Amino acid sequence: MQYLTLRMGRLTWWLASCLAVLFVFEEAIYGRFTLSPLMYMLGKTASELILYMILMLVALNRVAQGKIMRYVPTAFDICIVSFVALSVMSTFVNHGDLIAVALNIRTMLRYVTIYYIVVFSCWRPTENQISKFVGLLIAIALFQSALAGLQHFVGDDFTGRYFSSAKVEVTVGGIANLLNAMEKKIGAGIGTFGKTAPLAFFLLLADVLVIAYAMTRQRRSQRWMWWLAYLEITAGIFFSYKRGPLLLALTAPLLVAWFLRKRVFVRAYLFVTLLAIPVVLSTVMAMSSAQYTNEKEEEISPLQSMAQLFTVEYWNRSVSKSRGWMILEVGSEALTSFKPLGYGADEEHAKAALAERGGSFGKLVGWGAFDDVYLVAGLVYYGPVGVLLLLFAFYTVYRHARKLTYGAGVFKVAGATLATVLILTFIGSFLVRTLEFRAFAFCLFYLAGVVTVTTPGHKLFADGRSTAGPVCAAQ
Repeated sequence: MQYLTLRMGRLTWWLASCLAVLFVFEEAIYGRFTLSPLMYMLGKTASELILYMILMLVALNRVAQGKIMRYVPTAFDICIVSFVALSVMSTFVNHGDLIAVALNIRTMLRYVTIYYIVVFSCWRPTENQISKFVGLLIAIALFQSALAGLQHFVGDDFTGRYFSSAKVEVTVGGIANLLNAMEKKIGAGIGTFGKTAPLAFFLLLADVLVIAYAMTRQRRSQRWMWWLAYLEITAGIFFSYKRGPLLLALTAPLLVAWFLRKRVFVRAYLFVTLLAIPVVLSTVMAMSSAQYTNEKEEEISPLQSMAQLFTVEYWNRSVSKSRGWMILEVGSEALTSFKPLGYGADEEHAKAALAERGGSFGKLVGWGAFDDVYLVAGLVYYGPVGVLLLLFAFYTVYRHARKLTYGAGVFKVAGATLATVLILTFIGSFLVRTLEFRAFAFCLFYLAGVVTVTTPGHKLFADGRSTAGPVCAAQ
């Protein structure tokens, strides 16, 4: 059985590496073929089915060993199970569609399977295995950054011809829709992701990894190499025209340094930032126009795209009908209404129920109101109770990550990276649907599983055995 467990661990490592590569390149690959809706959906769901099968094999292995009943449920497990049960209950009470609930929860928590594959297998990855996986992610990120820059300078014709997503036509209610049609700002790089946001958040995760490596290297030449990698990956985010992830990438060094207890770096970074802000703001303000520009219809530079943040029209538009309105109006309504369990996870039903309350909420019906502001969408679907359960689940993983920052080597890097990425994911959830980006979410949950099983003193099974290996014991 010990041999089988070892084989499961190696299989988990290969599975994670192969799927990470697949999620990065799948959209560009599918875009080269003329796929039917059925074939496209089968291609997209095949990787999930593989994960479910591997999880079932790991669980059966634990049953054969007689250990499955000795598994010690953690706060993460309890919160996730309670969240799913609450979502079903809320939708049922609000007379929503339970199939819509399953689809909504699946897109958000589908890669929690890789977390449980790592945890149930009780696999303690070696430093070499984690280093290889992290190295793979960073190499991919460097390639994607260079490709995003190339796509920006060569032009949208080149990007659309070779790197666009598969365009699949589906008919719903007699109305034909083009699934995955590329809609982006003119000149924005998409890498091989088909869209800008998945590219930007994958690069953001890689950026945090690179920063953690830079701050834990002993030799100055190695540190400079990692900082140059950080600059290239951040440039890739810059050419994706995604302002939110770019600002998060610039904040990431401060967070990583804080978790690694680099107090001198924190003070120096804050000092340099305070000096640089007036210069940067003056430059950006000088480039900003007096009128808001629709970047999907008119080509502007990435720097001019950042300057849009300082136009009056941008904020008026945001507050009246975009993210600002969702956060201020819909978010406050979801918090203050007597709906602690929300309106149910059936999106159309939830929007219609909220619109019935009158006022300006009628504009929710008929458009993708929850496509961007993920956290507000969660408040509407699951209510404050559901969102708190989900946040506390991730907080338990965050605590494991903080403990691992007292370790050494790549385990310390993994702990600091996960703790930082969890905070950035929370902030990013006010902007986009972070947990629905396949490559980003998969790597996030995989790192969560690795951090959980390597946390010093943490026990998964009631047999008195700690999962922490000596290589990652707290110092």
